[in-house]
Amino acid sequence: MSEINPRPGKDVGPKVFEQFVEDLKLVIGPIKPETVAKWLNMDAANFSNKMRGVGKNTVTTAFLVNFYGKLSSVIEKIHRKVPAHQIIMEMERVEEPETYKNLHEEMRLLKETVENQGRMLSKHEAAIQALKGAKGGEGG
Repeated sequence: MSEINPRPGKDVGPKVFEQFVEDLKLVIGPIKPETVAKWLNMDAANFSNKMRGVGKNTVTTAFLVNFYGKLSSVIEKIHRKVPAHQIIMEMERVEEPETYKNLHEEMRLLKETVENQGRMLSKHEAAIQALKGAKGGEGG
């Protein structure tokens, strides 16, 4: 991101906005904007446009709630001089439980599908055996 020049939304006061710009510069200094966008669940291009004040992209109260809700611990760690790579590692760990939860759910669904297929196969085999028995009984 070449320039940081966000514009405040109508609902954001000047003091709050000034503090946000300071905190944004503090975070964007050691951490890539793409990483920050990911942590905020935003598309990197949309985040970049908002931080550069492009078009109608202003900083709203809702955005600030999201920003501070997700990054207040990052800001605190930067103030305490925690290395950026450590902050990134800690923030990335936050996503692991959801990833594991999804993986476990996918495994459960696969197991259920395999079990259902097994039951259907058993029914088909029984039907085939019944048909064979009926055919053998007629001709004999």
